[in-house]
Amino acid sequence: MNEIERITGTPLERQQRGTLDDLRAAVDSADHPWAVIAEWYNYAMIATPPFDATHNDRYADTCPATCVSTSAA
Repeated sequence: MNEIERITGTPLERQQRGTLDDLRAAVDSADHPWAVIAEWYNYAMIATPPFDATHNDRYADTCPATCVSTSAA
């Protein structure tokens, strides 16, 4: 179980939808850039290396803005 599965409590399943070359070809052959927005997103996720860990414990006093604004009320 990876860290994302542990945090969310949801098992993840890898899905193969083709090669990176297939993805590039779909993006390059699109008539309109917005027609392949999902493919662009997938390409960005593939091209971005994953974080090994979130390191949230290093910033124990940090709280998202929504957390701060709702806890002050």
